[in-house]
Amino acid sequence: MPLVFASLITIALAVVLFYFENRTKFGKLHPAIKQTIVGICFGLSAVFATELGSFDIAGAAINARDAAPVTAGLIFGPWAGVLAGIIGAVDRFFVAAPIFGVGVYTQVACSIATLFAGVLAGLVKVTIFRKHRPMVIHGLIIILLIEVLHMSLVPLTHIEDIEQATVIMIRCFGLLLISNSLAVIFSIFLTAILDAKYKGLSIKKLVVDKDLIFSKDLFYSFQFWLLFIIIVAFALTLISTSVLLDSVTRKSTEYESQRDLEIFVNMVDEESLREHVNFSEAAQKVSYYWSDEGEYSIMLIDSKSNNRILTKDIEYSDMPGIVENNEPNKLIECNVNGVDMMVMYTVKGDFKIVQYRLVKNEMFISYFSTMILAFTQITIFGCLLICVFVLLKRLVGNNLYYINKSLEKITAGDLDEKVNVYKFEEFSMLSNSINSTVDTLKEYIKLEANRYNEEFELAQQIQLSALPNVFPAFPDRNEFDLYATYKSAKDVGGDFYDYYFVRHNKLAFLIADVSGKGIPAAMFMMRSKMAFRIFADKFRDSAKILHAVNNYLYEHNEAGMFVTAWLGILDTDTGKVQVSNAGHNLPFKIDVDGNLDFVTGPISLVLGGMENTKYRNMEMQLHPGEKLLLYTDGITEANNNEKELYGEKRLIRCLSGFKGNDLKEISEHLISNVEEFVDGAEQFDDMTTLALIYKGEKSKNKHMKIEVKAKTKSLTEITNFVDDYLKDYNCNFETIENINVAIDEIFSNIVKHGYDDETKDVEIEIKVDELNRIVITFIDEAKKFNPLDIEEPDTTLSAEECDIGGLGIFMVRKMMDEVNYEYKDKHNILTIKKKIN
Repeated sequence: MPLVFASLITIALAVVLFYFENRTKFGKLHPAIKQTIVGICFGLSAVFATELGSFDIAGAAINARDAAPVTAGLIFGPWAGVLAGIIGAVDRFFVAAPIFGVGVYTQVACSIATLFAGVLAGLVKVTIFRKHRPMVIHGLIIILLIEVLHMSLVPLTHIEDIEQATVIMIRCFGLLLISNSLAVIFSIFLTAILDAKYKGLSIKKLVVDKDLIFSKDLFYSFQFWLLFIIIVAFALTLISTSVLLDSVTRKSTEYESQRDLEIFVNMVDEESLREHVNFSEAAQKVSYYWSDEGEYSIMLIDSKSNNRILTKDIEYSDMPGIVENNEPNKLIECNVNGVDMMVMYTVKGDFKIVQYRLVKNEMFISYFSTMILAFTQITIFGCLLICVFVLLKRLVGNNLYYINKSLEKITAGDLDEKVNVYKFEEFSMLSNSINSTVDTLKEYIKLEANRYNEEFELAQQIQLSALPNVFPAFPDRNEFDLYATYKSAKDVGGDFYDYYFVRHNKLAFLIADVSGKGIPAAMFMMRSKMAFRIFADKFRDSAKILHAVNNYLYEHNEAGMFVTAWLGILDTDTGKVQVSNAGHNLPFKIDVDGNLDFVTGPISLVLGGMENTKYRNMEMQLHPGEKLLLYTDGITEANNNEKELYGEKRLIRCLSGFKGNDLKEISEHLISNVEEFVDGAEQFDDMTTLALIYKGEKSKNKHMKIEVKAKTKSLTEITNFVDDYLKDYNCNFETIENINVAIDEIFSNIVKHGYDDETKDVEIEIKVDELNRIVITFIDEAKKFNPLDIEEPDTTLSAEECDIGGLGIFMVRKMMDEVNYEYKDKHNILTIKKKIN
C-alpha cells in the first residue's frame, strides 16, 4: 500500500500542476520560476516516496522515488527534472538512510540513480521533446534505463559483499520497475488527455503516435530512431551475452564436476570407504582442499542402504532420492532441502560418490558479469547517444539553422539575401544552389515585371479607350449635363461607365464594376459595355436591357466573372428616369439645396451570375437642378493605413450641402476627399464616378436620331419625329412641307428599291448645323445605290413623253438647299440640308 500511495501522489501532482500551467495564470510565470516551483514539488514527492512510501526487501527499500524526477523532466522541463532529482538524491543520502534508517545498504546506489533520473529526463526533454510531447513508450524506456543503472550500482558499491548485493538486485528490480513505470506512464497519459492540443487523440496515439514518430522534423525523427536503435542494440547485446555466459558457466561447472569426481575416485579405494565411517586420510585431504574453495562438497551414499556415509557439510536427506532418479556423470539442477544445487555423481562399487555445488555460488560470476556488462553498455551507449546528438546539432543542425534563417528572409521577399554556409562541401553545394536559384528567380521576376507592366499598360489603354472622356459629352443639348471620373488602382480593374441616346429624347447612362483584375477583367468589361449598347438600342427598357445583358454574359462567361451595374434611362423632355439595379451601390440624388438621398428600389442579382435572372425597374422624377451621383465600391471601400474603410457615412458628409451645379467640381471634390482619407495607402480597386444634372431647358442645337423598320408604315413615325424636332425652331409652313415631301420620296425609295424581301432598320438623324440649316441624314444597309447618279428628267416634255423614274429625286434636289451621298462601311448615307425659313 505505501508503494501504491506514493505512485498516486506523483500522478496527482503531475495532473494538478499541468492543469495550473495550462489553465491559470501560473502558466504565464517566467519559465525559470515556473520550473523551479515544479521541481520543488516533485522533489518533495520523491522525499515522500522515500520516507513514507517504502517497504523493505532483503535489507533494501523499495519505492517509486525515481518516477518523480522523470515525470518533472519529461512533462514540465529540464530544470524541473534536475531539481527534483537533486532534492530526492540529497534526502535519500543525507536524511532517509542515516537518520531514519531507510535502505542503508543501498544508500549510495539509490541516491545516484535518483539524481541520474532527473538529469536524464531533462536531457531527453531538451534534445528530443523540445517541441513535442513525450509518449507513454518514452517514459517506459527511460524508467527501464534508470532502473537497470540503479540495480547495477548495488553490487558495484558492495564488492566486498557481492553475494548479498546480487540477491538484492535480483529481488528488487521487478518491483522497482513496475512501480516507477506505472507512475510515469499514467502521468504522461493523463496530462496528454488534459492538453487541449491533443484532445480527440485515440488511446493508441497517446501511447505510440506514428505521426510523431514518422514526423517531418528531421532532428526529432533522427533522435528518436537513434534512441530506439541503441535500446534495441543494448537489449540484444545484454540478452545474448547473458545467455552465453550462463551457458559457458554451466558447461564449465559440468566439466569441473566430472574432473573432481574422477580425481576423488582415483584417490580413494572402495575398501577404505567401507572400513572408515569417517573420512579416510586421503578423503580428508581431498575434501578439505575442495571445501576450502567454497564451491562444492562431496558425500558418499551406500547403494544398498542409501545412507549417507561421508560428508563434510550438513546432512541432506533428499540427496539419495535425487541421485537415484538421475543418470551418473550428468550435471543436474535440483532443489535439495530447500537449497538450489548443481549435482553430479559417479558409481564406485556399492557407493555413489556425489559432488554438489550451490547454484548461487556457481552462477555468481555469470550474474555479476551481466551486471557489469549492462552498466558498461549503458555508459557507452549513453555517451554515444549524447555525442551523436551534439555532433548532429553542431555539424548539421546549426548549418541547417543558418540556411533556414536565410531562406526565411528570401521567402519574405529579400532576394538580396545570400546563403553563406561553406564549412562543408555538401552545405557549400546547397548554398551555391540556393543562391543560384534566387539569382535566376530575380531575373525571371524582372522579366515578368516588365511583361506585367506591358500588360498593365495595355489593359489601361483598353479600359481608357472604352470610356468616353470628352466633356461636355453632348454640347448641343441643354436639357442635361453629365461628367465622369475614373481613377485606376494598382491593378487594372473592371470599372466602366457609358451614356448614349436610345431615342431622340431618351438618354441611357450606366455605371458598372466587373469582378477580377488585369487583362481578363478589361476584356470582360469591353464585352459587357458592348452588350449594353446593343441591347439598349434594341429594348429601350432598363429591366429588359439588364435581362438580355445578363444572359449574354452568362453564355460567354468562361472565366466565371460577373458585373454589378446601375442603369438609368432619362427622358430629357420630362426629367423622368427609369432605373434598374443589378447588385450595385445605391447612387445619391442631390437636390438644389445640397440634400442627399439614396436612390432606393429593387436590387437584383449581378449580371453573368445566373441565367434568366429577373430584373425590375422603377421610375423617379428629376426636377431642374437636381443631380444624380453614381459611384463604384472603390470609393466606399478605399482604406487608409489603419485599414479603415472610407464608407458611406464619410461619402455623405463630403457631399452634403454641396449646392454648386458644376459636376466636375463635385466629382473632383469627392475624389480629393477620398485621397486625403487614404493618405497614401495602396489601393486595390478603381474609383469611378458618374454625375448627371437635369436642367430641363430646351436645346437649340440638339442632335436627335431614330431607328425604324424599312416599311411604308414607318413613314408616319419619321414625319412625327421630324415635326416634333422642328417645333422648337419656328419653321414656316413652306419649309416644313418641303422637308416632309423630301422625306417621303427618299424613304419610299429605300423601302421600295433598297431591299428585296427582308426587312432592315433605317436610321434617321436630324440636327441644326452652324449655318442654321436643318440637316437630315438617312442611313440604310441596302445595296449600294447613288440616286444622284440618275440623269435629270427633261421637264420640257409632256407627262406622257417623260421616262418613268428620276422625277422624285429631281424634286428633292430642287426643294433642298443641298443633297449629298456617300457609301461607307456598307451603308448608304444620304444627307439633305434646308435653311430654316
